Amino acid sequence: MGIGASPGLHICPACHSDLVQPIDFEPFGLGSCYVELLCPNCWWSDRGVHERAAVDRYDAELERGETAILVAIDEVTRSNMQEELDRFARALAADAILPIDF
Repeated sequence: MGIGASPGLHICPACHSDLVQPIDFEPFGLGSCYVELLCPNCWWSDRGVHERAAVDRYDAELERGETAILVAIDEVTRSNMQEELDRFARALAADAILPIDF
């Protein structure tokens, strides 16, 4: 980040969290957007008009975050399913599954 460069709309200026969330978004004239932001860590909020390029960078950060969340959900789901399959296989091997279990 150079001198006078903005850290991005996803960075909270109060606590420096990178989790700033959009609350509202509307196009505003040519090349700009009205955006309401909220930091879930310190509850800082802001409303303002920002250049479209800054909003596009923010949108890319949101998409990056969404992708990271989806990857994490997939990893946890696969891990949980593997644990369930392993427990079921051990129960089958121990002859611990009865008709009443279904």
